Amino acid sequence: DTIDAIRRQDLTDEHLRLAQLSENLQRDDLTDIETAVHIKSLLEEFPDLKKKDIGNVFNKKQQYVSRILAMLDPQWDDVIATGTIQFASLLEQYRPLPDKQKTELRDLAKKENRSLTSGDIRAAKARADADAAAINAKTLPHAGEADNVSANDAVIEGKHTGELPRSSPPAGQ
Repeated sequence: DTIDAIRRQDLTDEHLRLAQLSENLQRDDLTDIETAVHIKSLLEEFPDLKKKDIGNVFNKKQQYVSRILAMLDPQWDDVIATGTIQFASLLEQYRPLPDKQKTELRDLAKKENRSLTSGDIRAAKARADADAAAINAKTLPHAGEADNVSANDAVIEGKHTGELPRSSPPAGQ
């Protein structure tokens, strides 16, 4: 059996590898981590190649390539190598969370022996936002507290008088 093929002599090694990457990235079973490994090896092999060039190969922006490559950053080994996070999009949502929520999420994944979902991360972010709001509520003055003025704080027409401002007498007096 034979197949029809076009043999191209005009491709540089760099362009050939980009074509191979493009073809590999179109496979349905390729994981984000496998994609990251392919991209990283290509960038190492061809240092002049830019993330933008790689993004152009599969009609993605440079930010997509950066997000995929973040999966290879050693600071995320604890969640990538264990399978706690399997997708670059989830890592992007996970990265800015406070340490408390990250620990809770890692513990959840370990306890339930599963990978994290977008819903898990959204719930953790909501808890972090609620925690921050509770802290802000404790540190901001409550309504009416700003109205309590001591004698040393009284100011009339921009001048410090040392006296409390006088209130107007009730109507009819």
